[in-house]
Amino acid sequence: MTTRMPGRPLAVKLAALVAGLSVLGLALAGTAITVALRIKLVDEVDRQLTQSLSTLSAPARIDAPIFGPSDYVLMIFAPDGSRLGALASEARQNHLPALEHLDAAEAMQRRGEPFTVEDNSGDGKWRVVAAMVAVGPRGGESLALALPLTSVDATTRQMAMLVVWITLAAACVATAIGYVLVKRSLQPLIQVEQAAARIAAGDLTTRMPAAQEGTEIGRLTESLNAMLSQIEEAFAAQRQSEAKVRAFASDASHELRNPLAAIRGYAELYRLGGLGDPEEQANAIRRIEQEATRMGLLVEDLLTLTRLDEGQRPELAPVNLSALVADAVADTRAMAPDRDVTVVWPAEPSPESAPDPAEWPELWVAGDDPAIRRVLANLLANAVRYAPQPTPIEVVLTTADNQVRIAVQDHGPGIPADQASRIFDRFHRLDGSRSRDLGGSGLGLAIVDGLVTSMGGHIKLTETPGGGATFSFELRSIPTPEAAG
Repeated sequence: MTTRMPGRPLAVKLAALVAGLSVLGLALAGTAITVALRIKLVDEVDRQLTQSLSTLSAPARIDAPIFGPSDYVLMIFAPDGSRLGALASEARQNHLPALEHLDAAEAMQRRGEPFTVEDNSGDGKWRVVAAMVAVGPRGGESLALALPLTSVDATTRQMAMLVVWITLAAACVATAIGYVLVKRSLQPLIQVEQAAARIAAGDLTTRMPAAQEGTEIGRLTESLNAMLSQIEEAFAAQRQSEAKVRAFASDASHELRNPLAAIRGYAELYRLGGLGDPEEQANAIRRIEQEATRMGLLVEDLLTLTRLDEGQRPELAPVNLSALVADAVADTRAMAPDRDVTVVWPAEPSPESAPDPAEWPELWVAGDDPAIRRVLANLLANAVRYAPQPTPIEVVLTTADNQVRIAVQDHGPGIPADQASRIFDRFHRLDGSRSRDLGGSGLGLAIVDGLVTSMGGHIKLTETPGGGATFSFELRSIPTPEAAG
């Protein structure tokens, strides 16, 4: 079984990264400076050796005291390359260059070019320059002048140690300063983290704190806030939809339960022999048929709403709106002969000057014939049902911007403002009760809304000037088929 180590905070990781990069940069810079310093010091030793060798004359005897106490060492070699002797201060007698052989050819090859040899004690190194001696009784001999690199090595080590300490000190300072700066820079991100925690706890009203525009965190908070708004709207819509579904199921069950109860009641009376009179039996059969018909209509309405909810859209085709309006008005007049139902026409001849609908000019729209007929029938039936007599009912047609507006207006009590927003809800009734004094199941306007929406329109409720309710929707007007052809 393995255990995971807890993660490090981002501020600590970034501060450590800054410190690591600082140490790396300072180490590289210190190494470069140390190497450059050593090269410079070695070049200075080479310069001293070259100058000293150029002014040096071959001694008559190799043991002549030409050197006082100094770091220089002079070595003389026979023509065969063997070392004849070395001149050095007493302090250097036990520390000489480990150069035991230097013949004339090698001396000529190395002439003027300093080179490095080890110390004979193995402790340190020497820089050496060689030259030929062409004068004196020992012509052809070679000599080598050397200086130790002890001081160069010591200075280089001191510089390296100084670089190490400076690097460590700078790393500590950089870590502290970097942590503070990173912590401050990450403060907006920390606020985003805290807001995200509140959102995860269920508070969808929380919003990310505003950050500087144009920065990564600013763009992140802006995108997150937009996403949160969409999520909150989606959850609100889901809750509203669930509430509507529950209310719809409850209302549908209630609406179906009433006719079923009536049918079952009359059936039980008949089965138990409680309907002995033939007239009572006929009345029971009639009531059963009425309730069954009512239940069938309710089921048909529910199926229509279901199809609309599933996104089924009718195929739009050219529809003669004039004929549909004439039929709807004629049907309404037939059902309510005592009501004044008129048409306000946008063109001449008007219905007043041409009472016969066959004389009306044709007005074509893109729509669905059965859907438009049902919308007009429902709206006119509502106007007849809720507007008291003898108030008139008008169907107003207007055209503008390739749109035809169809409005059905009455002059009754109108719709209360507190219920206008729910007028298209399913099973909603103005009195807020389940009584059927005015008839209807509360699905008519919901079906009208769904049908109009399926044809690309939008139905709305406004107040009729002078009082009353006006339901209006728009459809796209098209040329007559003859003109288009």
